[in-house]
Amino acid sequence: MLAATAIALAATVGLAGCASHPTEALSKLAHVNAGELPTPAAPELPEATGTLYVPSLRLLGHYDGSAYWVGATTDDRVCFLAVTTKVDESSCVSPARFGADGATLPVGEDERIWLYLGYMTVPTDKGWRIVADNLAVR
Repeated sequence: MLAATAIALAATVGLAGCASHPTEALSKLAHVNAGELPTPAAPELPEATGTLYVPSLRLLGHYDGSAYWVGATTDDRVCFLAVTTKVDESSCVSPARFGADGATLPVGEDERIWLYLGYMTVPTDKGWRIVADNLAVR
């Protein structure tokens, strides 16, 4: 009886380590002030990029014809996505990098959009301008 309990406990602990839950990425996303819950039209990453953890997806806002989303991947990265009719641009970074720098994507030839976190200061003196909660362009 004791041996069967030990085997069951070991199997449970072993399986618990296999769950793909983006813990660190979700903790960083908690610092994103903005965002609407996903809709049925939530974006999907190309398979080669990773798999989004759908409950983490947030629509941040729109700028220059694109919708900007943020979410965690099942392998615990944070992804910032620009979407028109499909995922046009994406940047997936580690939770540590996201927590330190946020994430950026190109917008046209000479402009970038920055997803910054609630505790970050937007350096307007360096040309950044806020276009939505947690989104700035330069």
